Amino acid sequence: MYKRKYLRLGIIAVVLCFTVYCFFSIRHQYSKVKENSSSRESQEIQHNFAVSEKLRYTDAQRLVMERFNKRSNHLKATCSRLGTGRKLSSSSIYKKNIYLSKSLFYSDKWKVLMCLIPKCATRSQATFLGTSEGFGAEAIHHAYEIAEKYLSPRKEKSIESVAKRIEEYTKVVVVREPFSRILSAFRDKIENGGRGRHHIKLYNEIKKRTRSDNVTFSNFLNYLVRSHGDPQTDPHWNYYQRLCSPCHIDYHYVVHLDTFEEDLDFIIRTIGINNYTLPPAFNSFTDNETVHKYYRNVSYALKNDLFLRYKTDFDLFEFNRPETL
Repeated sequence: MYKRKYLRLGIIAVVLCFTVYCFFSIRHQYSKVKENSSSRESQEIQHNFAVSEKLRYTDAQRLVMERFNKRSNHLKATCSRLGTGRKLSSSSIYKKNIYLSKSLFYSDKWKVLMCLIPKCATRSQATFLGTSEGFGAEAIHHAYEIAEKYLSPRKEKSIESVAKRIEEYTKVVVVREPFSRILSAFRDKIENGGRGRHHIKLYNEIKKRTRSDNVTFSNFLNYLVRSHGDPQTDPHWNYYQRLCSPCHIDYHYVVHLDTFEEDLDFIIRTIGINNYTLPPAFNSFTDNETVHKYYRNVSYALKNDLFLRYKTDFDLFEFNRPETL
């Protein structure tokens, strides 16, 4: 009888000792976990503070940031309204849009991907990408050639490597008021006999159609809006949504040409490039006065047809209906 009693007491003592051991062991482990968690939180706070210190903006830069947010939100809302904002994988986007291989350029060093639209400061953007990659003076004098040879997805054999850049890099697209861009393309590529073999051929084709001695701006606009086929395949007057897929690629920054220098300076600072002088993007070739001068000689009907043809570009990037209409 006493043996059974002592046996029960022994078992109870063992159970109590084991329970006490487990309690203190768990408490010790919990303290270590809590300490590690606090340490990680402290590190994250310090990291975030360091980032905020690095990116401390002036009042003027905050206005630029707000402008970027407004443009981005407008673009997403318009894509949703137009029903063109369906989510596709980056590789599918690249495979489906044949224009992207010629429009996208990148800097692997700074993880920046830019969609270069002709007549929207492409040379300035190519110079920025080339010099930021370390090509030096060569990138200034042969900017676009350097970009096409070394910084274009056309040299990539793997679609996955391009898709990864689309997903992970900081993405930038520069756009311009469409009527101004079309005039710039006309003056650069068509007026006074054309420039380059392809555009000289087009100049002669339009002249033959119109049976005139030269190609006027109205002749050119008629070709754009009333020709059979698809004259917009030329990248100098192709649509923004074709060249850059803005409803499928999530561009972090939408830059307007009239705020180009201020916008690009903000982006350069944000991604951490120091001591970089932005190449100039403007000249007097197609200033507002020149735009007004050319369009005032175009009929209202033709200008309206042109506006309707490029209306999606106007809507996506929040450009107002032209004053000439």
